[in-house]
Formats: sequence, structure tokens, C-alpha cells
Amino acid sequence: MRSRTKTIAIYVGQLVLVLGALLLARECTKLAWIVPSALRKQSPLSNEHYTTILIAFGTVHLPALLASTLLYDKPYFANAKRLVTQLCWAFAATSVASSSVFLFTVVPFSANFYAWVFLLLGGIYLASYLVARLVGAGAEPTSGRDLARLLISPWVALAVAVTLLPGVLAVTYKRSQAFSNLVNETRMRLTKSQDTAFALAAAFPGTKFDQPMYLAFPPADAEHFVVLTRPGRLLRYPTRGGEPEVLVDLTNEVNGVDREMGAFGFALHPEFNRAGSANRGFAYVWYTHDAGAVNHNRLTRFDISLDSQAAREASRQELMDLKRAATGMHNGGTVLFGPDGFLYVSVGDYQETGNAQNLGKYLCCGVLRIDVDRRGGEISAPIQKQPLDGVTQNYFIPKDNPWAARPDLLGEIWAHGFRNPFRMHIDQKTGDVWLGDVGWDRWEEQNLVHKGDNGQWDYLEGSQPTGRARPAEILGRELKPIYAYRQTALARAALGGVLYRGTRYAALSGKYVFGDNQSGTLTMLDPAHPEVATDIAQASQYGQLGITSITTGPDGDIFVTVLGSKQNADGEVLRLVEAGKAGAGSGSAAPKVALSAQAQVEQKYTSVCSRCHGLDGRGEPDVESSGGVKRPDFTSPAWQAKVTDEHIARVVTEGGLAVGLSPEMPPWGTFFSEEEKPFLIKKIRSFGPSN
Repeated sequence: MRSRTKTIAIYVGQLVLVLGALLLARECTKLAWIVPSALRKQSPLSNEHYTTILIAFGTVHLPALLASTLLYDKPYFANAKRLVTQLCWAFAATSVASSSVFLFTVVPFSANFYAWVFLLLGGIYLASYLVARLVGAGAEPTSGRDLARLLISPWVALAVAVTLLPGVLAVTYKRSQAFSNLVNETRMRLTKSQDTAFALAAAFPGTKFDQPMYLAFPPADAEHFVVLTRPGRLLRYPTRGGEPEVLVDLTNEVNGVDREMGAFGFALHPEFNRAGSANRGFAYVWYTHDAGAVNHNRLTRFDISLDSQAAREASRQELMDLKRAATGMHNGGTVLFGPDGFLYVSVGDYQETGNAQNLGKYLCCGVLRIDVDRRGGEISAPIQKQPLDGVTQNYFIPKDNPWAARPDLLGEIWAHGFRNPFRMHIDQKTGDVWLGDVGWDRWEEQNLVHKGDNGQWDYLEGSQPTGRARPAEILGRELKPIYAYRQTALARAALGGVLYRGTRYAALSGKYVFGDNQSGTLTMLDPAHPEVATDIAQASQYGQLGITSITTGPDGDIFVTVLGSKQNADGEVLRLVEAGKAGAGSGSAAPKVALSAQAQVEQKYTSVCSRCHGLDGRGEPDVESSGGVKRPDFTSPAWQAKVTDEHIARVVTEGGLAVGLSPEMPPWGTFFSEEEKPFLIKKIRSFGPSN
């Protein structure tokens, strides 16, 4: 009996050590970095992520620690040899658990968190051993020869190899597209519903593309479509199949597509193919040039109506040549004409966060708006200010741009405060600009942008503070995203989309359809009720191989370009079709909501409620509250004890004012269905101390 009791005590004690390391690691991760700078980008672990990690560790450590307890008759800290043996078991189990989380869940991989787990676990075991020796419980000596023999044994070598597994997986994932694609596919199949209303089918069967980035259909030309490839080729394809014609080849100028470099977007002039117009052949291309020590972002016009490739390339007219640090990152990527006839360009922050709120130095961090027709008069005026270390020419600046009249600011800027707005869409009916903004380490954004808006990067990400200082002078109207979703290991690269105005898909009429490059998912939201979005289709490639643009065709089809690899021309142009009708279909059925009521509540809390109450339930700082109202701390035992479920339900349904609380808590009676309200109450209760 005593032996069994001792075994159980040892077993439970070891579980406590592991749990203690996990709890401490979460807090230590917030305080200090112990990993190389290259591994320091991470998404902070949410409560849901941490719960998944605890389950994984419990599942792996329970049998591993039980086996190690039963296999050895000596306590953990009897001598140095036994300590090393137990550390090998604990580290190997930790490695298997963290590798399982990496491979089979969508929890973001935090190298710093797992480094702290290993460090703390080792420290706790060593400290326990030293304490045991001090009190006389671990007095058995271990000879240096015995310890050396153990350290060079195959079992220790195996334990070390297993311990290194998470690092090997992370490095391989980063360096091998084939491996990352396999991991993402595994994550996708294990975590996402395959029951969607639409599917993506080959738009041009039998045709493969070399890293397609953007697609357009020239007006008055039903026989062709034009594709821009990442290496820098603008190609005209026959819609009925056949070899493409090279319109313009910029591959030597682009000079490589590492990181986020290459050709990103192009726009055809509104008068393209219009007989008698001087603008009938103009295409505007946004791309990068890698000059080694410095990068360039360029906007160049070509006349692609000319007869030969040489003539088309010789027709080039430079509009922007913007030098920037050689990070190769955050270039933005879309050029589009609005219904006003002006050219809009979405531009990233070039990975120079200090420029995000500075409108006087660089053309970056938002949406630029220029008059390429140089209309003059009351409409536009010549360029008055050059960007630092850049050249702009051959266009005018619209006089109604928000900062056009300020000589100290760059007049091209139409909206700013965005990190990397890679894809943008302009609603030709309203002029509204829809912008997908790639997040930093927590949130991905979809924004509905108007003239003079400030997306609040780099002091906010989503609606959450980044820790960077808020500028003393806020330029423009502060804008919150219309929809934001928390990053996971799978969904972490927001792509813009289209506000659908066609008739091909009746269920999508008036809806915004956007994508995520990393997950390859297409999602729909209703602009009138943007709190919840619904996945409607799934691409077959993920990560850096995934979706690069979403556009519409002349017949109302939605087209999706998928990058593919650099090594092989395996990129795709896909068309959205009704599920089960890969060859054709109008997508007339309403999208299926594959989410349960509980999952809907989790999504609604994350996207809406957390803006005030925080992801951890503690309540966000009241920076916007005019009345200084203190939001409740859901984690407080006192609050949880005094508040009934009925009270919570009434506040949610009727709003704070109805029960004598803050009017800043709006009524959500129609936002949360009757089926969802019990799950919301359960969610709020889960923040309490007993959970």
C-alpha cells in the first residue's frame, strides 16, 4: 500500500511540475524574449489556444510520466543519474506535445513560449533536486563515470533528438513550401468544416500559370483575359485556350521574387479599347525592383496596344519610383481606377512602422489617389512635394484629396494608417473602398475605407493597442475595421475581396467576399451585419502558395488566382461555382452556415465583445468612454458571485441602460439569437476563477 501511495504521489508531483512550467511560461513570455530575433514574431496565446495546449500536454504527459514512474524504483531526485533520466522523459514528452499542437491544431506557434516551457521545466527539476539534497532526501552519490555513460547512451541521444523536434519542424515549415503546404492541409482537414455552399473549380482547364498575381478582362474583348505574374510578366491569354502572348516582360527589372517581392497588380485605363481615345492601350503596373542594398517600388505605365513587345516596353512612362529599405516586405499591391476616373494604389508600410502616421516623408501605409490624365483646372493640380528618397512624375494630384492643400504633407495620400493593404476593391456603384490589411501578430482586418480615414496602424492592430505610442497629432478620421479575426496558425494573412454586384450568385448579391492567403479560405460577410462572417469555399493550396487575388469577370463570375510554387508553373485561375457543380453553376443557393451556436458565439465574442471586454474578459482600458465607465472584470470572483445568469441575459438583450448600467453597453437582442444566449453566458462564466 505504501509503495502504491508513494508511486501515486510521485506521479502527481510530476504533473504539478509540468503544469507549473506551463503556467509560468505563459506569464514569462509576456515579460521577456529568450529566442533569436528571427523567431520573435508571434501571436499571443488566447484562452482558447492555451486550453488546447493544456489538453495536448495532458494527453502526452499523462502516459509518459506514468511509464517513467513505474519503470524506475528510485525517486526523481535520488541522485544525478535519476534526475537526468527523468528530465529526458519530461523534455521528450514536452516536445511531442508541442509538436502535436504545431502539426494538428491552428494554435499559433510561439517559439518564445515553448522555449520558456523547456527552460522552466529544467529549472524546476534542478531546483527540486537541489532542495532534495539539502534536506537529505537525495543523498545517493552518482559517479562521474556512471553519469557520463548515461549521457552518451542511445536513450539520451534519442531523447535529445525528440526534444529538438519542434525546432526542426518550425525551420522546415519556414524553408520548405512542400512541407508547409502538407502541414496546412493537415490543419485544414482536422479543424475546418468541408461543408461549404460553393467550390473553386479551374476556370481554364488544362492551363497552368507561373505565379499569377492578378487577373483582368479587357473591355470590348471577349476573346482574351490578362494575367500579371509575380516574376513580372504581363500576359494576354485566349479565353478558349492556347499559348499566351507576352505583352510586357519586367523579369530582369523585378530581379527576384524572394520574401514579398515581385509584380503585384495592374489596372487598365477606363478608356481601354475605346476607339479614338489616346488612353485606349494604357496599363498601369505596380511592382518591385531589387537593387541589392535598396529596394524600389515602382508604378509604371505601358501602352499594350502597340504591335510588338519591344514597342510596348519602350512606351513605358514612370509615375513613381520609391526607394525604401531592403526588407522586401509590406509592399501593398493593388492598382484600380475608381468611378471618379482617378487611379488608386494600395501601399504597405515597407516594414518601417515609424512611417505609419507620418504623411510628410514617404508614400506608404495606405491608399494613394492620383490623376493620371492630368485634367487640371478645378479637378487636379501638379505635384507640389516629392517623397523622401523617391521620384514622382507624370500625374496630377486631385484637389479634393484630404491633404492636397497642405504643403508639408504628400498630397497623393487619400487614406492612411494601414500595415500592408495587399488587396483592395473599389465599388464602382458607390466609390467605397474595401481593403484587406495583413496583420502583425494578433489580428487580420477587413476595412471599409473612405477619404481621409486613418486605420490607426501602428498604435492599434484590429481594435487592440500594439504598445506603440499614439501620435500627438492624429491625422484623419480614426477607422476601426468592419471585420477583424484573430490570427491562428492557419488564418493569418488577410486578403481583400470584392463587394459582389453581379447576378451569377444570387446568394452573394450585395455581400463582401474576401479571402485569406495563408488558409486559402473564401469568406462572406453582409455589410449590413458584419459581425459574423461565413466561410463559403476553400482553395486547394495554402500558405505562400495560396490565394493572391479575388476579382469579378464581365459575366458576373468570381475569379480567384492561386500563386503556386516558384519552382513549377502550377499556379491556378479558379472560378467560384456552386458546390457539387464543378463544371458550371450559378451558386443560387444560400451559403450554408456550418458553425454551431457555440462556435458562432466564440466568433462573435472575439470579433465584437472583446473590443470592450477583452479577449481575457478583464475589460479593455476605457480610452473611448466619455463618462469614465468601468467595464466589468469577468475574472473577478466578486463580480461572478453577485451577478446572476438572468441579469447577464437581460443586459445582453436590452442593453446596459435598461438595467441602470452604462448606456455604452448596447442592446444585442437581435445580434445574439435565443439559441446563442446560453452559450454567451457560459462563455462569460468561463472567465471566472473556478474555470
